[in-house]
Amino acid sequence: MSFIISILFTFYAKGQNPQNPKVSLKVVNIPLGEVLKILELKTNFTFSYLNEELSLNEKVTLDVKDKTLQQILGILSNRFKLTFTRINNIITVKKKVEKKSINKKNNPHTFGILKGTVHNSTTTKNPDYIPVRVTRSENTLKI
Repeated sequence: MSFIISILFTFYAKGQNPQNPKVSLKVVNIPLGEVLKILELKTNFTFSYLNEELSLNEKVTLDVKDKTLQQILGILSNRFKLTFTRINNIITVKKKVEKKSINKKNNPHTFGILKGTVHNSTTTKNPDYIPVRVTRSENTLKI
């Protein structure tokens, strides 16, 4: 029993956080899938991913010493456009979803509010709403 306590004490005495352990890792041209397996062996975490979604054969060259797992995953995230989500001891790995920005110059649709009065020659009642198509021609809006 005292042997187990001294091992635990040594583990925490070195400043290790079991939720974000420090890892030293040196790999040269190793497939990403293998690097994830190495990280599983060096930590208490399991990586979960779909083989079809990730490029597991992409080569990784990495030389880190006493970096937290979070720091290492940050490096991999930036290099390979990945996201890592941790729930307990399982880390899910996915490809980052690129958000597409709307380019206003190339986007024919502009959203906004059109205010005014609708005049109808056949009835005196004003409608609550009316569908309108607005097109842009140079500096002129056509309704």
